[in-house]
Amino acid sequence: MTIHLLIISFTIGFGQPQDQIAPTLGWPEFQATLPTPTPADAKQPERQNVVKIVANGGVTGTIDEADGTTTWVVRPDHFVFSVHSAVPAAGLTVSGGTNTDVRYSGPAVSFRPMGLEEITSTHGVSMIAEIDGVAGSVDLAHDWVHAPATQDLPEAVWGPGAPPAKVVQPTSIPGMAIGLTGVAPRPPDPVTTGAIDIPTAFTYFPINEAPAVLPIDAAAPREVPPPVADDDALDRVAATIATAAAPARAALFAALQSFGVDPGVDGPLDLLAANPVGTYGANPLLGAPAMAAAQ
Repeated sequence: MTIHLLIISFTIGFGQPQDQIAPTLGWPEFQATLPTPTPADAKQPERQNVVKIVANGGVTGTIDEADGTTTWVVRPDHFVFSVHSAVPAAGLTVSGGTNTDVRYSGPAVSFRPMGLEEITSTHGVSMIAEIDGVAGSVDLAHDWVHAPATQDLPEAVWGPGAPPAKVVQPTSIPGMAIGLTGVAPRPPDPVTTGAIDIPTAFTYFPINEAPAVLPIDAAAPREVPPPVADDDALDRVAATIATAAAPARAALFAALQSFGVDPGVDGPLDLLAANPVGTYGANPLLGAPAMAAAQ
């Protein structure tokens, strides 16, 4: 009988294997992984891929300064801008004078590639107005409108825990605060006109109270028959324009002259009577004046 003894050894590990743990990064290395906004801030290169300001409206021109920055020329009543950060914030504040208005408060932010957890980061926005060389703060908290800007960000970057070498299943953290949007001067409150006195505002002034005289013939009919089409219209114009119509036309010219109005020259109508087709391209509509209709 032969007996073979086999020695079996095994190891029980605790924690994540060393070959699956990525080394933590320092701030310079971590900052280099952040997206770089366009254009970059030449005046503050250390922030050029962290914070950016975007004009959303009201910019009428730009001025390139000697220090490499760009100055916006804006219309104050149309100016709108946004402030975004590549690093999410646990709180957003807007300041002005002695007032600080907290616009957003959320959970602490973690920096997984740096091995930092539960970091309280605050994104503050303030504005300085310089008038005649004197700088003063603008009350963004109350004189301007704004809203938090949020975005879903990768948990592998901003979630708690040690940085893994490989991300098995990418997930996002919803609604992380990245800045302010729609920052603009607050519209002025409408000024009311106050109560309106109806009898005074809508009064009227009567004309010709006594006697009731108006330049309208009281006996004139209220409705005049509408003009009608007539195939013989041109023939009727030729037969009456230089005879029956001429005296009435002369009387109208004389009445206008008596009122001091110059109606022009009361010329002859013989040419029109001889060739009405040259004046009228088609048969004109025929209708009776109001007085003639009343008769």
